[in-house]
Amino acid sequence: MRHIRNNFNSYDVEFYPGAPDPNTGFPFTRANHNLVADLTRTLSPTSVLNVRAGLQRYLTANRNYKRGQVTPKDLSFSSNFVAQASPYFPYFGFGGSTLGSTAFTGAGQGSGNFTPDQINNLDAAWSKIVGRHSLKFGSQGRLERTYNLQAGYDAGAFNFSSTATNRDPQIVDPAAGDAVASFLTGVGSAFIDVNAAPARQGKSLALFFQDDISLTARFKLNLGLRWDWTGPMTDRFNAMTGIFDETAPSPLADKVKNAKGAENCPACAALRGGLTFPGVGGKPRNVYDSTFKNFGPRIGFAYSPDGKTALRGGFGVFYGPIWYDPGQPAGFSQRTSSIPFDSNWMPLHLIDNPFPNGLLPVTKAGLGLATNIGSSISFVDPHTREPRSYQASLEVQRELPWSVLVSAGYTFNRVDRLPVDRNLNSLTEQQFTSGAAVLNRRVDNPFAGLAPGYALNQAQIAYSALIVPFPQFTSVVKRYMPLGDSRYDGLQIHVTKRYSHGLSMSLAYTVSKKLGHYGYQNAFDNFLEKTIDEFDMPQVFVPNGSWELPFGRDKYLAANLPVWLDRVVGGWQFNWLIRIQKGRPFLLAADAIPVPGVDPKAAPGGQNLNQWINRAAFERNTDPFRPRRWSSISGRLRTPPIHNFDLGVTKNNRITERVNFQVMGLFINAFNTPQWWDGPSSCSSPSQSCFGQIAGFRTQSNLPRQIQLAGRITF
Repeated sequence: MRHIRNNFNSYDVEFYPGAPDPNTGFPFTRANHNLVADLTRTLSPTSVLNVRAGLQRYLTANRNYKRGQVTPKDLSFSSNFVAQASPYFPYFGFGGSTLGSTAFTGAGQGSGNFTPDQINNLDAAWSKIVGRHSLKFGSQGRLERTYNLQAGYDAGAFNFSSTATNRDPQIVDPAAGDAVASFLTGVGSAFIDVNAAPARQGKSLALFFQDDISLTARFKLNLGLRWDWTGPMTDRFNAMTGIFDETAPSPLADKVKNAKGAENCPACAALRGGLTFPGVGGKPRNVYDSTFKNFGPRIGFAYSPDGKTALRGGFGVFYGPIWYDPGQPAGFSQRTSSIPFDSNWMPLHLIDNPFPNGLLPVTKAGLGLATNIGSSISFVDPHTREPRSYQASLEVQRELPWSVLVSAGYTFNRVDRLPVDRNLNSLTEQQFTSGAAVLNRRVDNPFAGLAPGYALNQAQIAYSALIVPFPQFTSVVKRYMPLGDSRYDGLQIHVTKRYSHGLSMSLAYTVSKKLGHYGYQNAFDNFLEKTIDEFDMPQVFVPNGSWELPFGRDKYLAANLPVWLDRVVGGWQFNWLIRIQKGRPFLLAADAIPVPGVDPKAAPGGQNLNQWINRAAFERNTDPFRPRRWSSISGRLRTPPIHNFDLGVTKNNRITERVNFQVMGLFINAFNTPQWWDGPSSCSSPSQSCFGQIAGFRTQSNLPRQIQLAGRITF
């Protein structure tokens, strides 16, 4: 039996003193209890039973005790907003970041979180040897419960951009307007959260069988089968949104059918669609169902034609665990957003009183199909599935003279049923390409007066908002549809020099490629976009080793040194761990259109941190109604490569035959080479003046050089 207790608290560096600090982590807490009870029983000389039970309780919390030092009342907000907001400092955002941004960062933050999670598991395995067979039967059961106390922006969040002071608030022009100027005029977007406290539960069960068969002394076969079941997620209080019923008549159907403006709304003739709730109206308590068909066969072999050559291979089907949480549930959690502009793009509700008509009520499941009318909704695909992986490998290994072992292998991994999101409430391609003149024109709104607190409540509305399949909602996102897939192919070469003559080392080289279908380019597409994976690393070279320098007594060179001189030149050891790899594909903003025939890497003067991207290789998309038929990620443009050297020097000082004093020097990132894992991700749009720049806009993703000195006495 074992119990481990850990309690870690850290405090973030203050960006501003007091309540306006934009950082959280005052304190940041990680605390856990881990309890394991293990029983192993030898039933017979050929049979062993092992049973293990475990409990792990893990708490993460990221709070800020300073938020309550200043309240909305202290900031002279209207009495109406003071009554609506929690007594904490609100969040103010101006589009900047805390590092290297040309825009002001802002002040304040959300509530942080308090999230305890508990996992109970029970595992059992029985092993039995029968002749040439080594059998193993087992099971694994798991129960997980997690709670999330996260109030969000309960004191309000205010965001400012150049829109309010731009020449045309419908067009983002980096050369016009200013976020701070918009703040001074009192015009900005605002929202406030009233969040539920989820109490989720998930169960899983697995059964497996494995047989290791020694067919001959040179050939071994492994056969196995595993069955996995992941139970559907539930909530202790049923505080979740269920599926979206696309065919159910909407509660507003009769009210909009003959309303003024109904001719502009094709779906209003028979308005349908609305959210359902688990455990209500005979619905099951889960948000998605489960399957009992997740069988994973495995087969592997190892063959050695002689004592120095080995051939290994295998194939298996594996299922990944899922925890598809629908998030803060509509009805149980409510975000009220302000309406900063009227239908003519004139300022409507200023920031001192952003919600003059009150906050949207928390209705739980009481509104049924009418929940969140006028707003966006999302739901989990009721038939989502666990990702499924088909893995195969083949390796040849050969022992060479001088204690050298060489291996070359091919690895294949294809994963399907990856989660994909899609907006069911989108325009068709024909509608989308009709352009701004058609889609943005203001028309009579049949929903006027039926969605108080939302933009849908206005007397007139953009034509594009009424011609979607479910016009009573701004978006209807179906999440975690098991439609995506990926494929990895890799060639792996490994050379190992076993320890001899004071030297041991290994060289590992991998050439690989990973592609996938992860999402839709446009919401109206009926096919997924094929892209290179954002974590594709086509080449990785990792040498490491240790060398005892051949100087001093009992060595090849200077073996007869005097004792006093041997203490100086003998006993030295050099260690190294090196990683050299190409960068990962750089993710561009959606408005960056590649220019055919222009190399994105041909930055003037060569790629450098001040300009990593050739700006001439991309043009900015200024038409919001142009279908995207270009990829935002390409293997041709990558983040800077990684060259990392971790070195070590050790000096062994033999004091007596049985006592050794060892002095070690470790040089982590010895040459102080910075890594830029994200590249110029904050400057990824041609609309930005910093497009393609890294220096001054990103922090390095690794630590600067560290030198560690240590001493140790062994006896």
